[in-house]
Amino acid sequence: MTLFFDFTKHSNKYNLAIKRRIKREPVAYIIGKKEFWSQDFTVNYSTLIPRPETELLIAEVLNLYLGESESSNLVIAEPGTGSGAISIVLAKQLDNVRIYSSDISAGALSIAEVNVGKFNVGHKVALLKGNLISPLPEPPDVIVSNLPYIPSRRIPFLQPEIQWEPKLALDGGKDGLDLIKDLII
Repeated sequence: MTLFFDFTKHSNKYNLAIKRRIKREPVAYIIGKKEFWSQDFTVNYSTLIPRPETELLIAEVLNLYLGESESSNLVIAEPGTGSGAISIVLAKQLDNVRIYSSDISAGALSIAEVNVGKFNVGHKVALLKGNLISPLPEPPDVIVSNLPYIPSRRIPFLQPEIQWEPKLALDGGKDGLDLIKDLII
């Protein structure tokens, strides 16, 4: 048996990746995945790249509800789910939980669907197309989300890598709180 490694084929892929990175495209988009909560999530231009800071949201929910979900059916909503990373991690960590993950972006929901299947949590996570919590079939006990919070006027001044991410997932309106206000009012 002869092992053959095609350096030309891999060299071309490597050179293409370098050219993309020189244009400041995020590595996560180049390789199509991002590590989050020690797991690799599929991402693309339709989704915000999961960030380590968002793991703090998960830690807080787990601190509050880890024991409770074992005795009751906890209902969690994640409006603006994007890649589905928050919902999926919570589904894997909590028993007896139903999670409704909504997004207005069909592209983001298609990536969330890939990730839900990849992590085998479809029995706990329902993906819903719609705005915030409007598509939910029941009221949630918990809402956890990383909604857009950057004021519109600041978007053009973000670092170049962030400019690749969907404006829909970044732009929080005039004061950065538009969607957050819509959710809580």
